[in-house]
Amino acid sequence: MGTAEEKQKAVNQITREIKIQAFLNHPNLIKLYDFFADEENIYLVLELACDGHLYEFLSRNGKFSEESSSILIREVVEGIDFLHKQSIIHRDIKLENIVLAHV
Repeated sequence: MGTAEEKQKAVNQITREIKIQAFLNHPNLIKLYDFFADEENIYLVLELACDGHLYEFLSRNGKFSEESSSILIREVVEGIDFLHKQSIIHRDIKLENIVLAHV
């Protein structure tokens, strides 16, 4: 992966993100239930999002209806708004990071 300093920086970053996510509670954000690590990996126990991420869904099924699109956009914006009210900036909003629980 790199130098010991780079590894420590990456560990610090992921630790910071886990701490932030552990305290977030909003219906439009994936809930982090627990986490643990071994020598090589960090494992996150997350809320189930059984329909995968938005990119996969659109690749399989094509476009959404106008009604479904408006619901999805509203839920994404509500989640982002909640983060901003907590002084959190996502910085990586993309189709692969929008997960679907029920479509």
